Order: sequence, then structure tokens, then C-alpha cells
Amino acid sequence: MNWTNLFELRKIDDKYRITYLQNESITVSISTEFIGIEWISQTKVFTFSSKGVWFVPNFDYRGCSKIILTNYKTQERICSILIDKNLSNFSKSQNIICVGLNKSGTSSFIKSFEEFGYKSFDKSILFHKVVPDIYHNDLSKLSSVLSNPNFNLFSDMPFSFPEIYKKCYQLRPNDIYVLTLRRSSSKWADSVINFYEMLQNKELRIETSFIDTPLLDGTTQSFVGYLHPLFSSWGITNLENLKQQLINVYEKHAQDCIEFFKGKNNFFVVEIEKQGELKKLTDWLGLKNTTEDFPWENKNE
Repeated sequence: MNWTNLFELRKIDDKYRITYLQNESITVSISTEFIGIEWISQTKVFTFSSKGVWFVPNFDYRGCSKIILTNYKTQERICSILIDKNLSNFSKSQNIICVGLNKSGTSSFIKSFEEFGYKSFDKSILFHKVVPDIYHNDLSKLSSVLSNPNFNLFSDMPFSFPEIYKKCYQLRPNDIYVLTLRRSSSKWADSVINFYEMLQNKELRIETSFIDTPLLDGTTQSFVGYLHPLFSSWGITNLENLKQQLINVYEKHAQDCIEFFKGKNNFFVVEIEKQGELKKLTDWLGLKNTTEDFPWENKNE
């Protein structure tokens, strides 16, 4: 049966009304999908009990491309409908993009700016949907993420990959770029080794990095995970003399990043552990703030 025999979708002002056209009761998952990312952003479940019953999901359609209807019981997709671009396209505010390496205080940075009302992009979406494409030099999803009007705060992978800031700058030259630094390259290297368990096993190959992913049938499967693209971007292919390798990565990234943004007025360097750095940054951004220091998130003992 064609989906148009089951439902009628009609745009009314800034919403969509979904009307059921059959008699037998059906429960439907109604979802929206982010533009260019193929990832569900919002979902509501509704039971259409009889013909003529209608439902208007209270969705924010900004940054979304499709409405997807799925049979809740069978998980069979009923249809995908394009959202009117007048509902999905909104003006985009200026992003703040943290280009510091992982374990350079990025979690503390994000926590602080979320408290100022900024909204960060879901890391799981970045890991699953954006990082693999960037690993293969495809920036289309990265562009979609940075252009999404629902989010204006970004950090960690893939934004921590060396030289990815150059590609972000090509896409978004007017955004704010912040480089987070630790007190020393040696302490950063120790933090990385202590945080990633796979680096503590001298015989473990980096290529075996994996992430346990739950599937719809309730099982869990291990896929090659985000650590492989991360360490590949750092140029680390073995664990020999690992700490010095990491120190070299950190120092080169900081030097290259500062050199690239030299003379640009939308770049700021933050020493995340230094007193008064949060206040200094918020003053530069023109944000009202009385807190002097960044919080300490994801602390390694």
C-alpha cells in the first residue's frame, strides 16, 4: 500500500499536521533528521486509533531535512518526507570552535560555555557520523554540522584533529576559534596515556581500537571506533617511545595552529589550568561573567 493511502501530511504555519486515512489502529514513530547527517534529531510516538485522527508533533524543524514515519511495532519505515526549507533554514549564529587536542581541557571548556547558554553538538553523532567521513577526507557532513542553526559550540573529535582547523576556517571564516593548552606538553602526554586504556598495553595495536555499539535487537557489536581516526590524525602508528611521540604531536599542533591564526582577530589561546583564564576569554568575547577559572572536568588521578 502506498504511504499516501495511509497518511496525509499538510504544513500549517510552522508545523506539520499528520492525518490518518485508514481504519485499523496503528502506532507510529515520527522523527526528524538532521540535514546532511542522516541522524535522527527528534522523535515522538503517537497512536492513530481510527480514520480521521490527526496529530501535530511539536518539532523544531530548524536544521532538519526530513520527517520520517516508522511503524512502531515492526520498525518498518513508512515514508520520508522533505521538510519545507522555509521551516528548516534559519540564520546561523557565530560558532565557538575549540581546536585544542583531546585532553587539553576541552571538557572543562564545553561545560563553562554551556552554562553561558551555548549548545554543543552531540559527541556520539560526531563520532559515528562525521569522524569516519573526515578520516576519508569528506567534509560534507562537517559542513552540515557547523551550519546547523541548533548548535554553536564544538570541541574534541573531529575538531581536535591536527590541521582540521584550516578546513573549518575555510568553511566558517567568521566563527570564533579557541586553542586550549595544558600547563606543559609532558603533562598532556601523561593525561592521554592515563585516559586511553589501550595505550597502557604495550602489545596492543592501535588499529584494533573499537567501540561497543548497542543494536536495535538488544545485542552489542564492536565496531572499529573513533580512536583509530584520532591516533591516525596524530600520526601515531605504534606505541614505541609513546610519550615523546605525543609531546611532539602536542607541540607541533600548538605551534601550527598559532601560526595559522596569526593576525586573525577571531582566535584566542587559553591556558586551561591557569587562574583567571575563563574571565579573560569571556571578557574578550563580551560575555557577562564573574567566574575567574575553568572547572576541572574529566580529571585523571
